[in-house]
Amino acid sequence: MCHVSWLSPRWGWKSHLQLQDTPLRSWLTDKGSLTRKIQNCCNQFRVTIISQALAYPFTDESAVFGLRNRRLAWVREVSLYADGCPVVYARSVLPQESMRGAWQVLSKIGNKPIGAVLFSDPGIRRSQLVYKKLDAQHSLRHILVRNETLWARRSVFIRDKMPLLVNEVFMPEILRLA
Repeated sequence: MCHVSWLSPRWGWKSHLQLQDTPLRSWLTDKGSLTRKIQNCCNQFRVTIISQALAYPFTDESAVFGLRNRRLAWVREVSLYADGCPVVYARSVLPQESMRGAWQVLSKIGNKPIGAVLFSDPGIRRSQLVYKKLDAQHSLRHILVRNETLWARRSVFIRDKMPLLVNEVFMPEILRLA
């Protein structure tokens, strides 16, 4: 079962931020399908898989599930492209037991966006969105090796009582989409 420990001050994810300071506000706070929103703003959309395998979640990701550190989970990392430009890095994390059960469908989606599954099944529930301005030390920052200010959001999707964590990091290039 999912623990909401991501809201602990220790991890720095917040349910409410003063987001008026960022032009990304409308992207960060949109509760619909991010994939669909990007598709509606560009001519060509694609998903590129960076990795999809059993891996160790980051410490703050393990905390969401109440997993002990060094316990493997299914981790999928992708880049979402709009008109040839990467606009979002997404990292989805799933406890192994969820992969064999409620979320088994994800093992067969290939380079299709996870949003196609998440927003087409009325039985899937979504937690509140939480937000974070990534500092230089955050694990998601190290993957991207970018110098710009990066904002991220995350939420948990529940299917048959099994959680799936989705992290989304917004590249500054997303602002060119209108």
